Amino acid sequence: MKVRSFLPLLCLCVALCGCRHSETVTRPVTPFVQELLSDASLPGRVLLSEYDAADAGGALFIVGEKEACSQISDALERCDAFDNVDGRRSSDGLPDFAGETLCSVYDCVNVPYAGYADAGNADFLRELTVKSVLDALDTLCYVSPYDRSGMGLKPRAKAVVLASSQMALYGLFDLDTLLRSAACELPVISTLDAMLDQAFAPARKPTMVGVLGSRSDISSGIYSTLLRQKARKNGVPACECVAFASASEPDPLQAFVDSYLAAGYDRPLDVLLVDDLSVDMTALRERLERMRSVMDEESMTYGKVFPADFRVIDVRTAVIDACFRTLRTRNLFTHGISFPATRLFMLCPRPELGEQYYGADGYFTDAFKFGRAPGSSAATTMLLQYSSRFLPKTADTDVQD
Repeated sequence: MKVRSFLPLLCLCVALCGCRHSETVTRPVTPFVQELLSDASLPGRVLLSEYDAADAGGALFIVGEKEACSQISDALERCDAFDNVDGRRSSDGLPDFAGETLCSVYDCVNVPYAGYADAGNADFLRELTVKSVLDALDTLCYVSPYDRSGMGLKPRAKAVVLASSQMALYGLFDLDTLLRSAACELPVISTLDAMLDQAFAPARKPTMVGVLGSRSDISSGIYSTLLRQKARKNGVPACECVAFASASEPDPLQAFVDSYLAAGYDRPLDVLLVDDLSVDMTALRERLERMRSVMDEESMTYGKVFPADFRVIDVRTAVIDACFRTLRTRNLFTHGISFPATRLFMLCPRPELGEQYYGADGYFTDAFKFGRAPGSSAATTMLLQYSSRFLPKTADTDVQD
């Protein structure tokens, strides 16, 4: 067997969970959230109080980095995995989100989110996560960078998908604290939590979890952190996570297994989480079947890693399932029969800041972007209806009208 050298990209994360009572969270929320908790008259609190959990007329919002939002929105728009009448997993020829409005909020200015932790400023990302959800709840937006009063109209969110694992890692605690304290029942779905919920579904107790993800997410420790939390909640005393950076790999499953075995692991995997939207899941599943079914030296070597009950959970399918089950359980479907409608919004830089804060491409410089202080009342971004006329040049080439 030929073993390729991918060891620098392989990361072992051990989540050891002792038998103890649920711990009381003592860490403080960010100053921005604390202010909202202390004053119910603030605009953010008013938005939360106006959310109606019985109103199915809003939109499903996807917020985060452009590529993730775009691919998740596309998957939700096209999917037909369920029977729309009884909810069974069975295609019925009608899009699963028929009649729904899917709104993507592309963040052009605050990315990459991993940069905040790298700069020692994760608190700003925590605040940014909360603000992104509040933006989704608002019905106003800007029509141009020169609009000072918010003259645009947008749907109100009835559920929100956080398309970034970094936002989930750093911001969900503050967001959950705020929503609970404000008695707001807005459903918030994060991509990684959606996969972990499936991994730890009833009667499932995985102890060996593989992950295909981005290099930045792996190095941030996000998988070990969230896996440890999920394992503890589900009574799994010890769970190991082996994460592999899958970007640019022509055969990510092969590369993962090669690195896994070369690192000395021989335990069968319980589940593989594919937290990389660039991975071709059809090709990956076909490769997996060949590894398990062809009786040659390769299959005998690789097949032992994938037992009969081994599962692959990819981010697209997990988010689709979570969104469908959430809207159905909470009776938030519009029950329309038209194709899903899509709308696009973008977070863009405010134009009135000093020239020294902008780079040549119109975005913020890294020093300014990752150095912004949390809790500041100074607004640096604005939510626009998409129009190529008002976007920085590089963003203009990324998104078309």
